[in-house]
Amino acid sequence: MYLQTRRYLGSAAQLGQRKLRAAQAELAAAQELGQSRLLAAQELGQSKLTSAAELGQSKLTALKGALHYEVPDTTLFSLVGTTLNLLNGTTGPGLLALPLAFARCGWLMGTVMLLGVFALNHASLLLLLRACLTTREHSYIGLCSHVADGIASLIDWSSLLFFFGSSVSYLVIIGEAFTVLTSSLGDGSVYDGGPVSDGPLHYSLLALLLLVAFTAVCLTPLSLLRSMDALQCTSAVGMGCLFFTVAVVALTPPPPDAAAAEPLPAAIFSAEALLSLPTLAFCFSSQSLFPPALETLHQP
Repeated sequence: MYLQTRRYLGSAAQLGQRKLRAAQAELAAAQELGQSRLLAAQELGQSKLTSAAELGQSKLTALKGALHYEVPDTTLFSLVGTTLNLLNGTTGPGLLALPLAFARCGWLMGTVMLLGVFALNHASLLLLLRACLTTREHSYIGLCSHVADGIASLIDWSSLLFFFGSSVSYLVIIGEAFTVLTSSLGDGSVYDGGPVSDGPLHYSLLALLLLVAFTAVCLTPLSLLRSMDALQCTSAVGMGCLFFTVAVVALTPPPPDAAAAEPLPAAIFSAEALLSLPTLAFCFSSQSLFPPALETLHQP
């Protein structure tokens, strides 16, 4: 009985030893498998992290390239040229029509309307400047790319109609100047636009020919330029001529036999007074010229 019990205990101990060794082997294998999986996960995570960092760096580089902002040319020559372009576009033929506008509405009403037009023009220029700074654009083409197609078409047609009206007003003034020049050369419809079979001509025939030639030779090549930066010299000449004209009109005394002018009333309420409002608005309308003039500061 004692021997049997001893043999039974010995076999049980051997079985326990074998199970213990098997469990230790399984534990070691599980530890090796876990360690290998951990190393593989770390390598995979490191590779994914590296690829994500490279992708983020490439996107950041592309974003920096897309958000590249051109440093404007703030030299004295560029600033003076841009200022002359804005002044030439703003103080155009409307400035010469200001006396007529004040004569139609009165000096007080004309001053009030002129200040109102100036305030509206200043507010619209601030809105344009804010839009240019927000979008990092300095042209109407770039600004229109950030709005809907319908609004972009409306802006294009508004600019077209405004510049068409401006061109017509300039051509009328140039034609009048040519008529004054040709009327000093002789009499008749050829020189001063006298009556013809269909009625009186607005221009003389010679002035009309000079206007067509001047448009073809001078205005057409200048209007085909791609940038307003090339118009700085012509803007300077135009501003000089405008200031000279205003000085001559203001400083020339009336003829001795001229009748004394009646004092201008403070306000005139009539249908003709309403006609002075578009003239005053046209005198300071520089919104359409601001982005093209600003674009000249960003061109190389």
